[in-house]
Amino acid sequence: VLAVQRQGSLLVIARLVVRDGHLLASEIESFDKAEFPTEELLASFVAQLYLSSERETPPGDLPDEILTSIALGDDAAALEAALAERAGRALALRVPQRGYGRRLLEIAEKNAAAAAADVVRKADVRERGVASLQRLLSLPRPPRVIECFDVSTIQGSFTVASKVRFAEGDPEPSGWRTYKVRSVEGQDDFAAMEEVVFRRITSGLADGDLPDLIVIDGGAPQLRRALDAAHRAGLDPTRTELVGLAKARALPLAD
Repeated sequence: VLAVQRQGSLLVIARLVVRDGHLLASEIESFDKAEFPTEELLASFVAQLYLSSERETPPGDLPDEILTSIALGDDAAALEAALAERAGRALALRVPQRGYGRRLLEIAEKNAAAAAADVVRKADVRERGVASLQRLLSLPRPPRVIECFDVSTIQGSFTVASKVRFAEGDPEPSGWRTYKVRSVEGQDDFAAMEEVVFRRITSGLADGDLPDLIVIDGGAPQLRRALDAAHRAGLDPTRTELVGLAKARALPLAD
C-alpha cells in the first residue's frame, strides 16, 4: 500500500506491507527537491522497489496487488505488465475506492501526511536555527555547511586533529575526518591548528568543496593561526568565514 504526500519539492511516500490481513511493515520514504510529476515519481519508486537489479526482489516476495493513492498515468499498464512478468503470475496495480483496500490506503495517507508535516516542521526549525546563527555571528550569508576543528595531544606527543561537518543543521558523517599532525613536534596546539586548517582549505579549494563556516575550538590565538592558514592557502575571505569558539567570554579580533 503506497500513499503519497506532496508539498512543493518535498515528496513523502508511506508504505504498508500487509499479508493475510496482518500489517507486517510500515515505512516512510521522503525525497527533497523532487522535480517531476508525482505520478511519475511514484511509478519510478515502485519500479525501483520491485524491479531494480540492485534490490533483486525474489519473484515470490512480490505482492499480489499494489494499492496506490494516485493513478500512475501512462506508466501504469507497462509497469503492471513488468511486475506480473517478474512475479510469474497476475499482479494488480490499482487505486481502491472502497472496502478493505480503501481503509488500508487511508491509514497510509494519514501516515504520509503526518510524516510530511514533521519534515516541514524540522526544516523550519533548522532554517530558523541557521538564520539565528547568521545573526549571532554577523555572517554575510546563512552558514548551511559548517565544519568544526579541534586539536588533541596525548602527554605532549601524538598530536591529532578532528573535523566534524554539518549540513543544513544535520551531522554529515561522510565529511568527518581525523588528521595526523605532521609539521609540529611537541605540544603546540596553535601550530597544529594552523597546519590542519591550511590542509583542509587547500584541498577544499582544489576540490571545490568548502564549508560556509569553519569553527575553531579555541580563542583569539587559535583563530589568528587559522586565519593565517586561510590567507596562506589563498582563501577568498568572502567564501568561507572562520570563527573561534572559546569559553566564558567573547574576544574581538582586529583585522
